Amino acid sequence: MAAVLDIFLLPFMLLLRVAMYLIRRVDVTNSIFIGAIPVFLVRNQGYDKVTNWIIFGITVFFALLLQHMFVIAKILASVFSCMTIAFLCSIWKNYDTKAAQMTVVTIGTIIAAIWNLQYWTDFSEKEV
Repeated sequence: MAAVLDIFLLPFMLLLRVAMYLIRRVDVTNSIFIGAIPVFLVRNQGYDKVTNWIIFGITVFFALLLQHMFVIAKILASVFSCMTIAFLCSIWKNYDTKAAQMTVVTIGTIIAAIWNLQYWTDFSEKEV
């Protein structure tokens, strides 16, 4: 019985661990958001899935590398992440009134900004 329960809980625990890793590592989350841009830009060009995944992987790698090399890349990635989260909040609450929708977008953007600021501040302190 316990083995069956473990098998059912395994996907949930895996998703939970991935989510916790992405919450702890904002630089990786920002890179994933940035990596989605070229995939969306070339999605109608007729490339196969493998090529799209390669484009995504290369973009994520270079975005992560640039964030750790240049301060301006950290700032741009953080701003883009905040804009992406604001967009996702707006589509999540699109059925509600405009005031409620803007409230959710504002709260989501503020949380994302604080999240990015806190991560990069702690990262800079650990780096020194």
